[in-house]
Amino acid sequence: MPRWIYRSGRIMTGVPRDLPSGTVTLLFTDIEIAIRGLAWACITLGERERGRALHEENLHRARALGNRRVEAITLGALAIHALQDGRLDDAIPMLLESHRLHLAIGDPLQSAFDLFRFSHVLAVKEKAEAAARAFACSDALCEEIGLRLRTWDPEFFDETMAMIRSQLDEAAFAEAWDEGRKLTAEAAVTLALDTLESLDSTR
Repeated sequence: MPRWIYRSGRIMTGVPRDLPSGTVTLLFTDIEIAIRGLAWACITLGERERGRALHEENLHRARALGNRRVEAITLGALAIHALQDGRLDDAIPMLLESHRLHLAIGDPLQSAFDLFRFSHVLAVKEKAEAAARAFACSDALCEEIGLRLRTWDPEFFDETMAMIRSQLDEAAFAEAWDEGRKLTAEAAVTLALDTLESLDSTR
């Protein structure tokens, strides 16, 4: 029976000489991609709990191997699950940690996605101005790297935008949107967290 060894962060061009005979080497990132794809396929087919379990398996594996990129992306995926289930308080710490990791590894696209998720939380909590700013910052970050935010998840994009629009008139939305596009990712997350903390203090 071969032993499976997971190597993270570099491509193996052959079996290292120091490994025992019969050992099979795999690139961890390849495994993560496969499991992540399977998780999203399960979700698309309506097997949400199976998809969530696969994401949690990936998170555990990433943390064990110290793979921060995989950990960050998987936290974002699990935060989406929490948002869709209405578990906003569970989603917030996952989003915060995901964003912290994405900033540390220098991934502006995933940082933009995290901000977009924060905007959804704020919209659900009826803090539309802060939601619009976070949304606009996310949109601007995507544009900077030549991508369009809406293509990532059109349904989620439209749902969040509709919530924000329903809470603001045109002038207020335009002002918040313009302000948000000038924010850095760090400033937008700080604004989101400050807004959420102010909600907690008024409960």
